[in-house]
Amino acid sequence: MKRKFIGERGTTSAPQVRKPRDVLYTLEETIEIFIRAKTAEGVRQGTITGYHDIFRYFQQWLDDDITNVNDITADLIRNYINYLRTERTPYAKDPQRKRSGKGLSVHTINIRIRCLSTMFRFLFNEGIIPNNPMKRCQAFRTNKSMPFSPLMTTGNSHNGVIRLLFYCYWTPAFESERRYH
Repeated sequence: MKRKFIGERGTTSAPQVRKPRDVLYTLEETIEIFIRAKTAEGVRQGTITGYHDIFRYFQQWLDDDITNVNDITADLIRNYINYLRTERTPYAKDPQRKRSGKGLSVHTINIRIRCLSTMFRFLFNEGIIPNNPMKRCQAFRTNKSMPFSPLMTTGNSHNGVIRLLFYCYWTPAFESERRYH
């Protein structure tokens, strides 16, 4: 049997080029397609409710003339992120929880960015949109760094003791105490 060399192995398949669908979807239609797909994947109901809320907030912010999902660009998403960071008032409609100042927390903004990113990645992979506007939009960063403390607990003091022991075990000062079997 004759040995084949790389150049003789035949043609390789051409790279896949995503051909957008001929149908233009509205934002509402794409949200419903996304929600149906995530429900079929078995995503929890609390996550689905969160998706609905975040998409509703995004739609309220959008201009009324943007109805087609293909009209959403990376620049538009960045403007939305800046709005959340600087102009959006937290708990604006809840008089008991109303806070002074503007701008949502970094954690809240990142949750919304991840949700939109998940939806637009899904729409792109399904061929519903020709390009993903969230591809170059990244999570919001802050300059504040939170120091690690092994005693920070989210529950009872037992949890803090376990964290402290784990922290001490893996510090260089206790390296001689570790036994490798």
